[in-house]
Amino acid sequence: MAKSWKRAIVLLAITLGCWYVEIVINPSHFELILGIAAVISTILCLCFLVIAIIKQIKPDTSGYKIFAWTDSLMGIVVTIYAIYDIMTATGWISLVCSYSMKSRHYQVKGTGSFDSRLL
Repeated sequence: MAKSWKRAIVLLAITLGCWYVEIVINPSHFELILGIAAVISTILCLCFLVIAIIKQIKPDTSGYKIFAWTDSLMGIVVTIYAIYDIMTATGWISLVCSYSMKSRHYQVKGTGSFDSRLL
């Protein structure tokens, strides 16, 4: 097994672990930190999986070049989708934002109801 596949598998395990802890265990004081770690490890995992696949097809290709192209393409796709989501306001990003606005962090203490001024 090549080094690139080993790195991709280790990053996949780290990514799955981060998402598992973030979604299932959900520690209340580390939500933001684990969420950021999960997203960053997912991006790195995707890049390293692409590097491993392309290195297997064409071994003489530079890993740095593959990483740069993969990261650039993911950035372009995310930017296009963000613009689409802003224009239509019906996409996945707006659903996540609306859910986070209604999370327990915006509840009025002692009442169990939401503070409408924060929404």
